[in-house]
Amino acid sequence: MTAVLAVTALGFVSSGPAAAAAAAPTFTSAFTPSEIGVGDSSATALGYTITNPNASGTLSNVAFSDTLPAGLTIDNPSGENGTCGTAGVITANPGSSTISLTGGSLKAASSCTISVAVIASQAGVFQDNPGAVSSSAGASANGAPQSLTVLPPPTLTVAHITNNAKYTFGETVKPTYSCAQAGDPTALSDCSAS
Repeated sequence: MTAVLAVTALGFVSSGPAAAAAAAPTFTSAFTPSEIGVGDSSATALGYTITNPNASGTLSNVAFSDTLPAGLTIDNPSGENGTCGTAGVITANPGSSTISLTGGSLKAASSCTISVAVIASQAGVFQDNPGAVSSSAGASANGAPQSLTVLPPPTLTVAHITNNAKYTFGETVKPTYSCAQAGDPTALSDCSAS
C-alpha cells in the first residue's frame, strides 16, 4: 500500500484531516465553608480549580484574575496554596481584594487547584464572579458565581444577675447565659462564658 500525500500550491503537505484544535481549560471555584461570621479568625478558603480537558498537549500561559466583592479581602496570612505548573505565579496580597495567576501550565487531562484565605469586614451575602481563565488554547467560559454568607456576631444575654446588687461574701451566684445568632439560629456550636 502506498501513502498518497497532496502538495498544495503553497508547498504545505497534508496527509489527512486537520488535527482538532485544543480545547480551552475549564474553571470552577468555591468558598469552603460557604458560611462564616464577621471577622472570623478561621477565614473561609476561596478555591479555584482549572482543568485541561485535552487528552494530549499541554496548555501554557494559563492565567486569571478575580476581584473580590466589596466587604471581602484576602486574610493575613493569605493561606495561599497550590500551583499551576512550575512557572505559575499566584498573587494574593493580604488586605487586598485581587487574586491572580499568571504563567501557569497544565499537562493533558490534569487539574490544578489554588486556594486563598478570605475574611469579611461586614455581614451579608457576597457573590464572587470569577470570570474566565485564559490559555494558549483560548479562554474558558466564565466560572459560575459563588456565594458566601457572612453572619453578624451572635448576641449574648445574661440572666439572674441584678445591676448594683450586693452579695455576701461566699454567696453563690448562678447567672444563666443564652446566645442567639441572627440569620442562622441553629448553627451556634458553643455558648459559654466564664
